[in-house]
Amino acid sequence: MRFQEGEPRPGIIGAGSAYPRRVFSNADVANAINRSRDGVNRMAGRIGVKERHWVELGGEVATSDLAITAIQKALVSAGISANKLVLISVGTSSPDHIASPDAPVVQHALGIPTNVRALDLGNNACVGFLHAIGNSIIELTSRARKSGPHAIAGVEIMTPISRTAKPGIATMFGDGGGAVIVDNFTPPKDAPKGIGMAFGADGSHALDLYIPAGGSRKPTTMETVRNNEHTIYMNGDIVRDNAILRMSEIALEAILDAGMTPDDVNWFLPHQANMEIVNGVIDTLNLDRRRVLVNIGRRGNMSAGSIPSVLADNVESGVIKPYDFVLAIAFGAGFNYGAVGMPYAGPQRST
Repeated sequence: MRFQEGEPRPGIIGAGSAYPRRVFSNADVANAINRSRDGVNRMAGRIGVKERHWVELGGEVATSDLAITAIQKALVSAGISANKLVLISVGTSSPDHIASPDAPVVQHALGIPTNVRALDLGNNACVGFLHAIGNSIIELTSRARKSGPHAIAGVEIMTPISRTAKPGIATMFGDGGGAVIVDNFTPPKDAPKGIGMAFGADGSHALDLYIPAGGSRKPTTMETVRNNEHTIYMNGDIVRDNAILRMSEIALEAILDAGMTPDDVNWFLPHQANMEIVNGVIDTLNLDRRRVLVNIGRRGNMSAGSIPSVLADNVESGVIKPYDFVLAIAFGAGFNYGAVGMPYAGPQRST
């Protein structure tokens, strides 16, 4: 998707992050899951995680609380007020309540008028945030669009579905995420002229990464609870190989859609699944590691929260600068996968 010089186009104008208060080191995780520190350190070393944020089980914080905080920070970053928003979108597979979206909870908490559009993109796992970004790009470039900024959050509380899973899964995941404000902006002459996105799916692997019970296929029973079937199951080798393949393919498709080349991308933001997958994508695409942003070491894998988290961390630290072109790439359960490339425009007047 290419734009003419001076033509308004969607860009990220603000970013923010949110995490539970408590940080769990690998030693803390070992104690929590009743495993040896050496064993957890070996698993965490392969994954690349040294620490992660975990909620206290029992209701310290819910997913909507993280979305509210992240969007508030993103609004400050963008320099706009909440009542300017025309859309709130929350990408999560761990909402506060089953069959009830978190986005209206965010709307109410932020005091936004009730005529705002508010929706969740639920159950898209690690790709949920990118699906939400993709929808906003389509809407903001549509002739039928309603003018105004969109708030898009990707947040997860993974602890309830990972902490009692197999030790490698419990060690990998963290809680938290981030949010962005996306709006049309008029770029300077030297700004990137393209926006690209690509998505895909392969449902033949639906049972290689999923939670076995709790859905309509296998409703909750006393037996499913006793069998611990409400935690994440992962076929590790299949997930790793497909993640590297599909993320590499979809990244190139999104770059092509933007009319650009990999050399035109300032920053690559791969899903923070684990460092084995991240390194596999780097090697497959022959990327310069200095342009690949990661935070899994101190955040863990936050599913849909990973990409907005690493984006916000690097906006806040000044690594990502106005008019840098960022490419986010994700892979998750389903399997579904996607990539979105667009400019970080920084705070400015909306067009």
